[in-house]
Amino acid sequence: MSKGNYNINYPIIVLPGYNLIIEEGVNIKMAEDTYIMIMDGLLKLQGSADSPIKITSQLKDNYWKGIYVNKSSKNDVYSTLNHVKISNFTYFDNKFIQLTGGLNFINSNVKLTNSFVEKSYAEDAINLVNSNFIISDLDIKNSKSDGIDVDFGEGKISRSSFNNIVGDAIDLSGSKISIDQVNIKNIGDKAISVGENTQLEVTNAIISYSRIGIASKDASNVIGSNINISNCGLFDFAVYQKKEYFSGATLKTETNSSCNKSLVQLGNELIINNKKIAEKKFNVKKLYDGTL
Repeated sequence: MSKGNYNINYPIIVLPGYNLIIEEGVNIKMAEDTYIMIMDGLLKLQGSADSPIKITSQLKDNYWKGIYVNKSSKNDVYSTLNHVKISNFTYFDNKFIQLTGGLNFINSNVKLTNSFVEKSYAEDAINLVNSNFIISDLDIKNSKSDGIDVDFGEGKISRSSFNNIVGDAIDLSGSKISIDQVNIKNIGDKAISVGENTQLEVTNAIISYSRIGIASKDASNVIGSNINISNCGLFDFAVYQKKEYFSGATLKTETNSSCNKSLVQLGNELIINNKKIAEKKFNVKKLYDGTL
């Protein structure tokens, strides 16, 4: 697509082996039941600072059904989204495939930079599965559930912000991730949720008004430095075992938290500013149902 305004009334389906390339200055308005699906190809959204690409719904109260990029095998090529504004979408659903995410990249490496994602009505605004990724200068606002969900991925999130997220801002499972220079605010659950044997290094994070700042669980290992947490809803740090088939988790961090209220379950380890926090026995179910 070249520069201009487009009303899309039917799904955009790219045949296997082909790529979808959208140039700067393209404004797309999607009908309620439309989506973008790319099988065994790449998505190239090539906006610029002066002429970003904008994708939204045709009507304010109707939501289009997102993006699905799936390659047959992961390789060294990347989909790229640069200077893109995406809004007013829900989870991908083409009647045959239904996903939790609005913007889904599966077996599909992606570089997402200088972009803005708002008003996601999906379970995950961005869903990355078995993919390598580079995310920088990303702004996610007003998500009805999670901001970014990564399963079995590897990559980096930097210079990004998350605001007004009902679920987790960043949810990681079975992954190897680094996070640097993030600002996370007004989060209904966890600012950063780390689970299922994830390895995370997080630096220079500012977290405020989150129910839980950083949670490490289920054999995950988190190393943090220069973590600033304020106005906690429940805990600044939590370390525990949620699923019985995983072992305990660890979290070691340097922090300037003003909350000073952490939780570590027996058999897990939490070290804050070189001080080991005492473990205690508790029922994890009570943490999730709000009765702890």
